[in-house]
Amino acid sequence: MGQGARTGGVLSTDQKLANNATHEQLHEEWQRLQAGPRNFGAIAILKQGLKWQPLGLSMVDAEFIDFRKFQLRDVARGFDVPPHKLAIEG
Repeated sequence: MGQGARTGGVLSTDQKLANNATHEQLHEEWQRLQAGPRNFGAIAILKQGLKWQPLGLSMVDAEFIDFRKFQLRDVARGFDVPPHKLAIEG
């Protein structure tokens, strides 16, 4: 937390890493380039066939899901149907 790092995804590759030293080098380089408040949102250039795979939803996706929940509640309200009958939370 002190460095502002958060796990938003993972780096993966189809290639076999040569050894633990290569793994450590990639880890240290990623930490240096991505950790800390000054590097928040910085662009990473991935090498050696690395691919970034996000672990969670983007903010846009999360907002879309929340908006759909609102639409369901609105329709339920319009037809005077209790939300629990449509399996809507709260």
